[in-house]
Amino acid sequence: MLKVIGFIGLIVCLSACALQTGEHNRVVRQELGAQSELILKQQETIEQQQQQLKRLGESQQQLSLMLTGVSEQLDSLHEITVYQAAGVPLPSEVLADLPVGEQQESDAEGESLNGVASADKLVLGRNEWVWVDLLSKHFKARIDTGSSSSTFSADNVQPFERNGERWVSFTLPQDESNTKFETRLVRFTKIRQVGSDELERRAVVKLVIRMGDLVEETEFTLTNREKMLYPITLGRSFLRDIVVVDVARKFTQPRFQSASSTEQE
Repeated sequence: MLKVIGFIGLIVCLSACALQTGEHNRVVRQELGAQSELILKQQETIEQQQQQLKRLGESQQQLSLMLTGVSEQLDSLHEITVYQAAGVPLPSEVLADLPVGEQQESDAEGESLNGVASADKLVLGRNEWVWVDLLSKHFKARIDTGSSSSTFSADNVQPFERNGERWVSFTLPQDESNTKFETRLVRFTKIRQVGSDELERRAVVKLVIRMGDLVEETEFTLTNREKMLYPITLGRSFLRDIVVVDVARKFTQPRFQSASSTEQE
């Protein structure tokens, strides 16, 4: 009799354990199901974010293309202004970008204007390679007959005194090495930018530049031109009595060759 009762008790215990195990498994399955739903929702959120990032990247690419187009249009507009200031006809590649009405007007103006070059002067195109001795480096320059002064792109311009003389230090924009260059300060001048009523105070320095066989020390105002196409502009103060500008040409003078320039290039 005791054996029967013990056997029945064992069966009851096993049944109770089975019920507890079943309940535990049910709870575990519910938790796993909830976690699976959460993971699916997170995956959906990630996919949505990836799609948004993709659309944002496409928008940024379109914006970059638009900005590039605007930059090219501004450069073309500047070239047209340079041609008109120099009093020479616009070349065919520039005329091709103009509306028909503007082409006719430019052609009509060009018929009565002649650019006369002097054999005693160096001929430069509207863009040239310029070697700067202080930096031992070539830069692309824009020949700007519409500007009276020349400009060099510089950042972190800091005046200081050395042996009783005024000097200035500067770095090049977007130069990761952050190399500092120093030269004597000639003076400060104030420049009014196009479309602005405010005067910008700039340091003026003298730099020795080379283009082909030409070696010349000329004055530059220092300002940050990293958003411009050309880090150097050469104005009338440099061009006067030295060169003749043929705005229909580019890079007429060979690059100045030196030991350091050969190593760099």
